[in-house]
Amino acid sequence: MQVKLRSFLYFMLMVFIITSCEKEVSFETGGVPGVVTGGGSAGGTAKYSLQGGSAACSGAVLSGSFTAGTAATAANTVVLKATVDSIGTYSITSGSVNGVSYSGSGTFTATGTQNITLRATGTPLAAGTFNFSTGPGGCTFSVIVNAAPVSSTANFRAKIDGTQWEATRYAQGSRVGGIINISGLGLDKKNITITVQDSGVHKYTLAWDNSSMGAGAFMDSTLADVTAFSSNAGDVPSQGGGELNITAINETSKTMSGTFNFKARRLTDNTFRTISEGVFTNIPYATTLPAGSTKDTFTAKIDGVNFVPTLVIGIKNSILSNIAISGSDASGTKTVAVYFPENITAGNYTLGSMFGSQYGQYNVNSSTFLVSNSGSLEILFHDPAAKRIRGRFSFNAEPFLSSGATAQITEGYFAVTYL
Repeated sequence: MQVKLRSFLYFMLMVFIITSCEKEVSFETGGVPGVVTGGGSAGGTAKYSLQGGSAACSGAVLSGSFTAGTAATAANTVVLKATVDSIGTYSITSGSVNGVSYSGSGTFTATGTQNITLRATGTPLAAGTFNFSTGPGGCTFSVIVNAAPVSSTANFRAKIDGTQWEATRYAQGSRVGGIINISGLGLDKKNITITVQDSGVHKYTLAWDNSSMGAGAFMDSTLADVTAFSSNAGDVPSQGGGELNITAINETSKTMSGTFNFKARRLTDNTFRTISEGVFTNIPYATTLPAGSTKDTFTAKIDGVNFVPTLVIGIKNSILSNIAISGSDASGTKTVAVYFPENITAGNYTLGSMFGSQYGQYNVNSSTFLVSNSGSLEILFHDPAAKRIRGRFSFNAEPFLSSGATAQITEGYFAVTYL
């Protein structure tokens, strides 16, 4: 039950706690270098190729710096070298990676080695190193995004068993699909996350058992057992429960403030953590899910009905040492997902409960959550360097933390580049 909560909280937040994961991803669009259409978008007349081939762009010169949450400026450019065989126009557009894309167009007036300048647009979503591609078979270049500086007006802190702690790595929230989540992660790899049904500015009860949606969790990935402590894992009131009080939500600046406290239990060894004097001030929150990649595929049948999601996401979570692949509808509330170890290799595996290494999940809507009790997973291909994976799956799903109707997930297939 406790691991189910940890997985649910992680799943609902995986697109928002991405800063805790290792991130390198390449999206590719456009034409093929060395042909008439050039090294990027179709419609150009020049024949050319970018130096570096399908590997790293040779001699790429990056200018400007990136900071998570801060929009790119005219200073954010990359200069690439092209070998031009015939003069004419060119146009190159990279895919959107971490909220940023590069593009450039112009006319080659001479053959031989020429420089191409691509300019960045967009706002980087998270800190890390990200790869950009100039097209199928084209060269790639890497961009480093710096973490946003800690604001004196935005913070997330609490006492953990009486010891003061602060979310020094990131603090952020989300309001998606009728769910509010706040989450903070420290450089010490301790994480506090709280999820409740969205009632806006409100005092929320975190039940000691499974009698309400609201729950808080604490995880410390430096421990030998990284299983989370959760506020709703108690057998009696003294073993869990707490409160989240959201005191302010600024819908213009997309920030929220409040206080919290809860007692959390870990079922694996019946140990506890007490989270007290929690406070978060002006932490940013997201209201939409990020756009998925057109290169990714995720399909399944739910009780025999085809489910083709509009959003496909793959996440490698270094804290949990696993990979989550999911497909969601436009609202982000109806979701099918599978989880498995990050070092998984091609082969056949069993999908079991959330106490196992591989499992499945089906969120019917924002309040009904089902998890696998049995099933199968076949990994067809996995390239950890390219972070590309393909597989098939099916599983029986039962209600999460309640009783009710079950579901059959069949004919599942995914081909995804994960973050």
